[in-house]
Amino acid sequence: MTAFQGNRKLLGGAFFGVIVAALAVVGAVSAFESDGDEPVDDGPVNGDAHPGQSTADYDGFHDAQLDLAGRLDVAPLEITLRDVRTAGFDGCIGVVTGDACPEVFVPAFILNFEAQRETYRYHIGNGQIIATDFVDGNVSDGTPIEDEQLKPDTNAYLAAYTRGDLALRLGSDAGDITIEVLHPYTFSDQCLDFVYDDGRACAQATADGAVVKLGHDGDTYRYHVSGYKVLPVSFEDGHTFDLDSDIAGLQRDMREDLADRLDVGTDAVSVVAHGLVTWPDGCLGVQEEGVACTQALVDGFRAELKVAGEDTAYAYHGAGIDFIPVAFLDPDAVEIELPVYGDAQ
Repeated sequence: MTAFQGNRKLLGGAFFGVIVAALAVVGAVSAFESDGDEPVDDGPVNGDAHPGQSTADYDGFHDAQLDLAGRLDVAPLEITLRDVRTAGFDGCIGVVTGDACPEVFVPAFILNFEAQRETYRYHIGNGQIIATDFVDGNVSDGTPIEDEQLKPDTNAYLAAYTRGDLALRLGSDAGDITIEVLHPYTFSDQCLDFVYDDGRACAQATADGAVVKLGHDGDTYRYHVSGYKVLPVSFEDGHTFDLDSDIAGLQRDMREDLADRLDVGTDAVSVVAHGLVTWPDGCLGVQEEGVACTQALVDGFRAELKVAGEDTAYAYHGAGIDFIPVAFLDPDAVEIELPVYGDAQ
């Protein structure tokens, strides 16, 4: 048995099928680990290929909501996030005011909020939040982002947005709310697979998004999110489907792993990003010199976890219910590879 299979801190359980064979030839992950707990750099979920950690900040959607509330002098909960899409821009993020725009490509978001029966548009990208309806300039729709490596992680931003929304509903601080589960999901209708008690009809069109479960003071709250809708399920009258327990268990194991490594409580650790990817081989994006990897593509995931009150996001690679704590591998012993981006669902 390899250390991949035997060390529960590194992997959530035995792989199945081809993944078992893949891990058998990867080698012991314990050989990759640092002597201490200093994490290494792996960039954001859709970022570059440097090992280990990033300083991901996914609060832009909620910050835009608060900005609009201040501009309109209304309560933030009177503002609804109506839709989200990604777009590519130059350095002006789609708002040209007459000044020269930096000639760089910036992956960004276009958001539409509804407040007081009016729609308000925001552009978010490159550390900027632009309220386009309050700027004197020409507004562009940008261009589609074809390269999956460049697309910002919509689910991660929406998950952070739900934490802000719940904080407003509970009169709490967002930092006291834990993202316990962030489960990528393709919903079958525009009600995001929620059946309302009032029998309202839902358009039958699929929507890619996520199920988010949040924890606060011993209670759990559920949201369904997509680019078309943010649904606070726990505050609606109706019912929905049971969530895949394997995904919930996997993310609980990763949260416990990071909590143990950093000596914090598990309830202080959130899953801030979880992207479905395809790894180029059985090493799941972790290459060690002299170690062979099976060459078959492996559907898996790349996740980021954060501790409450800290900026650092810690990367985990995995497939099935198994994971590798990439943030804590020895950067002198491994090379971290990007996934083969595409639909691994």
